[in-house]
Amino acid sequence: MQKSKTTMLNAISALMLTMINGVLGLVVTRLVLSTFGSEFNGLNSVATQLINMMLIVEGGFTIATNVALLKPYVNRDFEEINRIIVATSNIFKKIGLVFFCVGIIVTIFYGFLVKTTLNDTIIFLVLIMTFLPAAINLYYTMKYRILIQAEQKEYIISLITVLTITAGHIINISLIYGNFSAMWGVRLVVMICSLVNSTLIVIYCKKKYKFLDFSAKPNYSSIKGTKDVFIQKITGAIYSTLPIIFISLASAGGTALASVYAVYNSVFLLVKSMLYAITNAPRLGMGQTIVENDDEKTYKIFIQYELVSIIILFLFMISASTLIMPFISIYTKNIYDVNYVDYNIAAFLIAITLLEILHIPSGHIINMSGNFKISKKFQIIACILLIVSILFGSIMKGIYGILFGVFLTALFLAIIEIYYTHCVYFKKGIMNYWKLLWPNLFIGICLSILELKFTKGINNYIQFLVNGTLLTSINFLLIIITNFIFNRSIINPIILKIISFFGNFPKKIRT
Repeated sequence: MQKSKTTMLNAISALMLTMINGVLGLVVTRLVLSTFGSEFNGLNSVATQLINMMLIVEGGFTIATNVALLKPYVNRDFEEINRIIVATSNIFKKIGLVFFCVGIIVTIFYGFLVKTTLNDTIIFLVLIMTFLPAAINLYYTMKYRILIQAEQKEYIISLITVLTITAGHIINISLIYGNFSAMWGVRLVVMICSLVNSTLIVIYCKKKYKFLDFSAKPNYSSIKGTKDVFIQKITGAIYSTLPIIFISLASAGGTALASVYAVYNSVFLLVKSMLYAITNAPRLGMGQTIVENDDEKTYKIFIQYELVSIIILFLFMISASTLIMPFISIYTKNIYDVNYVDYNIAAFLIAITLLEILHIPSGHIINMSGNFKISKKFQIIACILLIVSILFGSIMKGIYGILFGVFLTALFLAIIEIYYTHCVYFKKGIMNYWKLLWPNLFIGICLSILELKFTKGINNYIQFLVNGTLLTSINFLLIIITNFIFNRSIINPIILKIISFFGNFPKKIRT
């Protein structure tokens, strides 16, 4: 029961962070577009994705350390926890220095290659202020974040981030409305708030975890599978960052077209972040359940986890698929330096997002069970497929070819990870998964087609909110009814757990 409550707290706090950051982020982006133009917005987006690409130097140590800490935390073995954390600290200090050096090199070379009319000083400042706080986080703060994650208290990180990120967005909104004309000021505020975030996490950990002893002998041998997880990092980085980087460097693209992609991507990133907040919350709890070595119990919990993920995924994606174009039209109204209305980009991102989220539960089972070598094989194939398809796609069809390459990779990973988890790891067969998926897929397609007719006349934010709320409410009701009909035996225990959590939540707050 305690695991369920912690998981729920992690999910709620992460969802709150996602909503606040997503909504305020869209407000800031709109102000940046109207004040500084599409090219600066494109540069900002590319800078963020470059950092994600550079984070492959992290090498998978975060996931590997989380797995290594599961058993010591279950056994309350603080001596072993200290040894693993000291090893982690030493490793991340080296990673932080490497990241800093790579950041300097990337800043110099990207400035020469990017297609933009922005001056070199702006490009340099934006890139430097983007990667500097990430380097400091790796060098000093990451070991504390991992410690909080190991205790399954990710809601602490989320709440601290809500505070700092909200402050950053409000300051940026105030500066732009106050006619602050320096483009670099937007990124400076983000950098300062990121550094404050890291500082608050360190202060919390030093006060909370009195058992921490950084003089302990490091235990590097407990952190296993990092070479295998590293392939996941490479594939993930290429998958999420290569499209916008390719677009910004292409002669037919540049930072202006990168801004178009970034606007669509930011909307779907908000949707995906909310989905990740919910679907990622149980992963460490699943890891602890796996450690208990009760396969039937693990499978029962996993199926419930998977059904919840599918229900939430289709609820979000039905609404997103019918509301994305009305939102883009309203959001980019009166911006004329580039055309933002592109149905093809929207269609690709809908399909890609759906496939990405479908296999998250299976991916967590593979990682949390320590099957990094299996994941490595999948990721190597996916990485090759992704690079080849993006290269050929960009030559043949430009931005659409790039997105088709991402779609193919997402499809491959979804099929292979779901098959492996159900048929190989649990040895239960794929039909159990299909029974969860097909009712939601059928109702999702039907509702999306029907609702497209009702969203064409939306031309302002009030209509968008009213129609969006109404359609989402109808979708939620119909999806729940569908699953009560076809997946009753699985959904009933889930409903009881949710009712129990919220029934006991006031008591938890008081204690």
